[in-house]
Amino acid sequence: MSRAQHSNEAVTPSEKHHGDLAQQYGGRHTGNWVGKLPPSWIPYVQLARLSPPAGVFLVFFPHLFGLVHASILRQLPLTQSLRVGALVGAGSLFLSNACHGWNDMVDAPIDKLVTRTNNRPIVRGAVSPRAAFVFTASQALAALAVLVVLPKAAVVTAVPSIIANLYYPFSKRHTHLTQFILGVSLAWGVNVGTAAVGVMPWEEDALAPTACLFAASVLWTVIYDTIYAFQDVKDDIRVGGEANAYRGVAGVSLTNYRYC
Repeated sequence: MSRAQHSNEAVTPSEKHHGDLAQQYGGRHTGNWVGKLPPSWIPYVQLARLSPPAGVFLVFFPHLFGLVHASILRQLPLTQSLRVGALVGAGSLFLSNACHGWNDMVDAPIDKLVTRTNNRPIVRGAVSPRAAFVFTASQALAALAVLVVLPKAAVVTAVPSIIANLYYPFSKRHTHLTQFILGVSLAWGVNVGTAAVGVMPWEEDALAPTACLFAASVLWTVIYDTIYAFQDVKDDIRVGGEANAYRGVAGVSLTNYRYC
């Protein structure tokens, strides 16, 4: 048996899955539809994590939860809910792109020290810091353009989410609760989605169910982001980041669960 054959057979499903994730979110992915794009576009698709577009859906779903709940609560016409849903979907795409660009701009010094992320577009020089800023700003402005089309209450309600998203990448440097901060920033979309159809999240008949949706979305985000963070746990310990999966509250729980 050749060394190459032995090497291929030695790869476990877990290792292959880790390799697939590294390709998708480590800045190397060029497969499927991405490879058909002009070469100069590909680094920006990688920067925005658009293949696969999991981040877009993770931004969109909390907004959708709030929108659907409020639509049912007020018995809104389906056409109105679909129209607002389309706007929220477009805004979620631009917001996801902007957040990923912002995250990679702030995290570039750390990303170059982590095995899975040391080939991301900014780190490897495929996207310059200035170009990354222009891309991120353009996506943020596009998201804002969608937001201002929604009711004024939705614009006001979105402010805490904007602040949390701006702070999130910095939180990795000085807190153990980064997953929770990400959870709040994404789950706040429940409130924005509720306000997008004219229902205030703090109204008496909307407050309790909206709060439950928000809390559930925070918990959901903490769980999946902690699982995602475990890919980099060895590098996190070596680099010394405060937000690594072993130090976070949810990470401690998952670590203990491994030995049960």
